Amino acid sequence: MDYQVSIVGGGITGALLALYLGKAGIKVCLIDKNKPSESISNPAVGRTASLNLSSIETLKEAGVWNIIQQNSKTFDEIFVWDSEGSSSVQFKATEISRNNLGAIVHNNIILEALFKEVKKISDVHLIEEESVENLTDDRDGAVIITESGLKITSEIIVGADGSLSRIRDLSKMSIRTWSYHQLAIVNYMIMEPRLENSIFIKNLQFQILTYA
Repeated sequence: MDYQVSIVGGGITGALLALYLGKAGIKVCLIDKNKPSESISNPAVGRTASLNLSSIETLKEAGVWNIIQQNSKTFDEIFVWDSEGSSSVQFKATEISRNNLGAIVHNNIILEALFKEVKKISDVHLIEEESVENLTDDRDGAVIITESGLKITSEIIVGADGSLSRIRDLSKMSIRTWSYHQLAIVNYMIMEPRLENSIFIKNLQFQILTYA
């Protein structure tokens, strides 16, 4: 048995799970077809995540929120209304006796913080630029075969490789999907006067989320 757990997919989910398991003394192999641990010159680009309080608490428990927090923007109000303007709802942090409802942060910043900690843990073995070719099992456990011919055996395999999961396909897990026929546009706007730390969501045929 090479590892107790093999995780395929080094995105936020896979890296966070590897960090949690590694800190618990579990021998982990984290595999990704790209090189997610590589630092980029400007991590504050690309996709962003809206983290709720539960997600922030999870990152605190993992020991990375103090790194992420300095590059995040908190919000304390959320406004939602429909396209006809007939109804709306507002959420305030003060209503639950909290200072904020969450934070906006770039995914790259979260990943950079996670891999900074993952690399410190000897029980986590990181294999990058390797794609999964096949998945099988033998008497020693579940076996991953990579495109370069690596054979990785573990008790448990976790597929954290996204919506087009190779692990799911190789495991022959059936799924059911459908389209909501919706699009989303996310804007960052500087308003005059300033609207403080608020999120505005208007439900149209497509959804517009504006963060001010």
